[in-house]
Amino acid sequence: MKSIGKTSLSIALTLSALVSAQSFAGTKSTYNVYNSATSISGSFGSARNSADTSQTLHIGDTGSIATIWSRTSAGSIKSCTTSNAAHLAALRSATSNSYLIANHSGGTCTYVNVYKGSLFAPKEL
Repeated sequence: MKSIGKTSLSIALTLSALVSAQSFAGTKSTYNVYNSATSISGSFGSARNSADTSQTLHIGDTGSIATIWSRTSAGSIKSCTTSNAAHLAALRSATSNSYLIANHSGGTCTYVNVYKGSLFAPKEL
């Protein structure tokens, strides 16, 4: 699956909010775990529902520091940590059905956003 960049996702979410809610009723999209030298993204539900046994997206929160850890279906592992209060608040709002995007540099998260909505496929048990 092609990766979706931060800008593309923001545009898609903005457009979907502007269009009638009925035109998107029932839409569920898959956002597999993606990572690169500077970013981590994916949907928790998509990672959980993936056919492979590699995809993982994890948030570890110790109270004052949080770590985002990801592994793609190809086995690429990336992580970053943050103590930024806004990042911590966003990460703490994540659910098992959220979409997470983070930019990182040198192991530090420089941008964090958590999206929630019916567009993101829920995890299946």
